[in-house]
Amino acid sequence: YHSTDAIGNPNQVTGTVVVPEAQWSGNGERPLISYAVGTHGLAQRCAPSLQMAQGTDYENANIRAALQAGYAVVITDNPGYTTGDTPSYMAGKAQAHAALDIIRASTQLADSGITSATRTAIWGYSQGGQTASWAGERWKDYAADINLVAVAAGGTPANFFDTAHYLNASTGSSFLLQTVIGLDAQYPTEIDLDNRANAQGKTEIARVTADQCVFDTLFNYMNKDLAEYTVGNTPLDTLLAIPEVNATLAEQALGSKRIEVPLYQYHGTADEFIPLDQHLALKKQYCHKFGNVTFDVFPSEHIVTQFQAATPVLS
Repeated sequence: YHSTDAIGNPNQVTGTVVVPEAQWSGNGERPLISYAVGTHGLAQRCAPSLQMAQGTDYENANIRAALQAGYAVVITDNPGYTTGDTPSYMAGKAQAHAALDIIRASTQLADSGITSATRTAIWGYSQGGQTASWAGERWKDYAADINLVAVAAGGTPANFFDTAHYLNASTGSSFLLQTVIGLDAQYPTEIDLDNRANAQGKTEIARVTADQCVFDTLFNYMNKDLAEYTVGNTPLDTLLAIPEVNATLAEQALGSKRIEVPLYQYHGTADEFIPLDQHLALKKQYCHKFGNVTFDVFPSEHIVTQFQAATPVLS
């Protein structure tokens, strides 16, 4: 289906539409969830649609819970998957557009039962929390024809500077490496990996994008410092201070616009990948704009929280 990347260029994205066979038993027509996935890895084979078709997608439990609750569910692959491109991982606007445009595309499937009047919610966690939040902020300007009624966003990386420091040389180092690669795919002049990655860095980039999915990369790059992969072993703080790099990361910041539908945010208190404080700061930004915001915390680390929260999200 057609969509738009983070800088306004048209692109093509793939995804999946799933509609329960059982009749909807609630009021009105069957509602819809646009489910925004978390990190899947940067290889083409990691695309959600391909993993769902094989029954191996780690988010199948949440998607199945939404289907069992009666919702139709659409799942974007996000830009760059199944097309042979490098996924523009963590380019927030591009992901938001993809999550909104698959809703529009689903209305064109004659047997989906989905129309422009269908009550629609967006649900995502981690990378998906970023996508869902950006989609909530972009909705009125980009896709006001969609009948959006709610957003649920968990484990959200709202501030890339705080999150980068939290991830670097830690358990979740792989997510920082993938973010650099993904942002370079969308902003090649600004991130400029061609000139800022050293020989080892270019080797690792090729490995990550060739055949590694999320858990491969997670374990292979645990506790790695990004400086290992930069020309002259440039440290993270120096990289973040480069004006064009700084501006690109700042552009991913959430909270500049009010989300005009009820927003449910949630996070694990023991999250080892995405810092809780920066997500709480985003909540305050939305509250200062008089948004309708609920924030829950769960006594768990990152991955467990994703599935613990499914019941309150769906309620």
